[in-house]
Amino acid sequence: RAAQPQDESAAQAALQARSQHLQLWAAQAHAAQAAQAAQAAEARNRLIQAAQLQAQYAAQIKLQQIQQAALLQQEADAREAERAEAERAEAERAEAERVAE
Repeated sequence: RAAQPQDESAAQAALQARSQHLQLWAAQAHAAQAAQAAQAAEARNRLIQAAQLQAQYAAQIKLQQIQQAALLQQEADAREAERAEAERAEAERAEAERVAE
């Protein structure tokens, strides 16, 4: 009978050790899960940054295209104005010639 409390004490210590081992294992699993979540968040942030850069680049290209189109339109308008002015001058010259005759 004297050995029985000692056996119970040893069994209780073994149970406690097992419980602590399980708690440690659970804590390690939780830490690993948290690290995985942090990595996923970091990867998501990198994807967002890449998408933002891509959108910024596309917007710059679009702006350049708009500026180029505006410049081409200005050049076309200037050529049209020159042509109209030359036509007007030619008409005036022809009218002046006709009147002189």
